[in-house]
This record gives sequence, structure tokens and C-alpha cells, in this order.
Amino acid sequence: MSPELALHMIRYGTSSQPCSARSVFPQNVVMHERLMDAAAIQSVIASRLPQRARWRIGNDTQDFSLHSDPCSLAAEFAKWGLTDADLTDIEHGSDLIVFGMWNYNEGGGARPALVVRQSDGKVFGVDVEANDPLFVLNSSLEAFIDTFCLLDKYLGHGQPIPADLNLLVRNLDPTVYSESDWRDLVDHVAGL
Repeated sequence: MSPELALHMIRYGTSSQPCSARSVFPQNVVMHERLMDAAAIQSVIASRLPQRARWRIGNDTQDFSLHSDPCSLAAEFAKWGLTDADLTDIEHGSDLIVFGMWNYNEGGGARPALVVRQSDGKVFGVDVEANDPLFVLNSSLEAFIDTFCLLDKYLGHGQPIPADLNLLVRNLDPTVYSESDWRDLVDHVAGL
């Protein structure tokens, strides 16, 4: 195996597992109509996603780590040394549950929190240092998992990037893709 391919295939942590296809079991299906709580989020995440993943995009790395115990955004902010006043700058901040982190370039770039809005299950990133700290990723936790698993196949496992990656990702969550940060990432990958 070439060193480049090995870098694409990095998986670390003892509980990492590959992404899994969408489950047909009702307990793993997230409904938009019900309030998402930390336990429901954890159950879905733990059953379908690796605890840690690393993606290589050109010379950049993107590391993902999932919390074993999702928590409120206020609790996550407290771990970062931020205050409740910082939370008021985030739209719907009290309605957000943090389930993981997305780390660009090993701390040399942004490090947004991955969150689910409890009231509707929509998934966002929260970057307190950005001009717009709340950015949309997916319309639901299921769509996030499906999108993550598709991108992980190429960016985390070194498979050749298909020419229609943009369309493949768009089809997973067409309602929010045009405003999603995934679109920016896919456009960047396609331009390499």
C-alpha cells in the first residue's frame, strides 16, 4: 500500500468502526416530528458512525470525533471556557445538542462543534470564531449520517472521487444541499 493511500485510510481510536448503511430498524430512524434528546442522538450515532475518522483533502486533514455522551451547547461552551453570554450569539443555542467535533488541519484551522437542533433534528456546525457561527449541514441526523458515510468512502478510504460526487451528495439531502457546507466541501474536492 502506498503512503498516500495509507494516509487516506487512517482510522484511530479503539472503538472506530466503518460507516454503515441506513438501518431499516425503526429504533434507528430519526423522525422530524419528535424532539431529539441526547440519548436518541447517541443511539443513532453509535450504531452507524465511527467514533473517529480522518479525511485527506489535498494537503489538508479533517478529523471528526464523536462524543460518547452528547451534551447541550451550553455544557460544551463551559468546557471551552465560554459563558452563557456567548451562547446568546448562537441562534437557537439552547435547542442544540453537541454530538461531536470537526477539526480542520489538526487545530490549525476551524474546529466547529457538530450539533443537532432538538426541535426538528436539523444538523449544523457551530464555529464561535466565524462571522456566521451557525452553519447548516443537513436537514436531519439520518441525512447527516448518509452524507458523512458517502464522503467517508472517498475522503477517508482513498477510493477515487467520482465525477458526479456533487450529484450523489445532493441526492442524499436535496432540501438543504444548496445552503449546506457539504456543498462547499464537495466543490473544493471536485476542484482538486
